[in-house]
Amino acid sequence: MAAYSQMSWAERIIEYAALKRTYTALQKKKLNLDMSRGKPGKDQLDLVSGLFQRMLTDQDDTVRSKFSVLSIIVVKLSGADGLVIGSPVYFASPNGTLLSFLDRLFYSAQFDMTMKVGAAISVARRGGTTASFDVLNKYFAISGMPIATSQYWNSLHGREKGEAAQDGEGLQTMR
Repeated sequence: MAAYSQMSWAERIIEYAALKRTYTALQKKKLNLDMSRGKPGKDQLDLVSGLFQRMLTDQDDTVRSKFSVLSIIVVKLSGADGLVIGSPVYFASPNGTLLSFLDRLFYSAQFDMTMKVGAAISVARRGGTTASFDVLNKYFAISGMPIATSQYWNSLHGREKGEAAQDGEGLQTMR
């Protein structure tokens, strides 16, 4: 196996998928890690931090930026039939971090998203859901993606954890 610094972006994606499969297989074994004697020390963590840094650092000129969550999402979205985006309402609009991520995703994706289905969901205590819903749907519209509609606005209402799951009307709307 080549060093991560020698791998192309595509090779790193394949390597990541292989490591993920191995990790999933280990999870299925339901192994237990007894941390009752304390957390791993810095010297133990330093043994693996270099591996993570290698995997995350882009030294290949053909790749735009760091091997990141965005890169993984772009690869997954390129093979998907659609995208569902959900956000709580913050100050009458979707979460700012989500919007920054979507700006990068929709600007940098180098594949045609036309005809991939898009669906947006917004959740709020009271108001701002339709404005947020509209903002999220614009990403789909400008990319030529058909927007999955419903019998009303795709929104739920609730403030505390679990309250949105009790919004029967909102849940019915999204069926």
